[in-house]
Amino acid sequence: MRRTLLGIAVLLHGLAHANAGMLAADDGSVVATMLWATASIGFVTAGLGLVGVRRLSGVWPAFGMTAAGCSVLMLAIYRPATAAVGLVVDLVLKLALSRPMSHVLASSIDLTAAKDNRTFEAPLGLHLD
Repeated sequence: MRRTLLGIAVLLHGLAHANAGMLAADDGSVVATMLWATASIGFVTAGLGLVGVRRLSGVWPAFGMTAAGCSVLMLAIYRPATAAVGLVVDLVLKLALSRPMSHVLASSIDLTAAKDNRTFEAPLGLHLD
């Protein structure tokens, strides 16, 4: 239940970036547009992974942390009118996303197979044999 609520919050924050991104990219800056797009797409992707989209279940932490970093950069550099609220939400989400990350990464690796030195399926479909 907490994971779903966090996913909905992250998804909504990604959609809210439409406002901050348009304000930051008002002067036509390519850098602001790239930060805005990366943050928006990253938050929506992380939110969908948290809500339960299977293909995103193993990669949502990376998308969420990347999105939070880009969002903080965009808000700090371009300072749109919504920057103060956005920075607070970004920092809260970054803390919330980083806490379950270690649990998700640990649960996505078959530690028994690794201990027995057998081939195992690694996160993101990488084979480490």
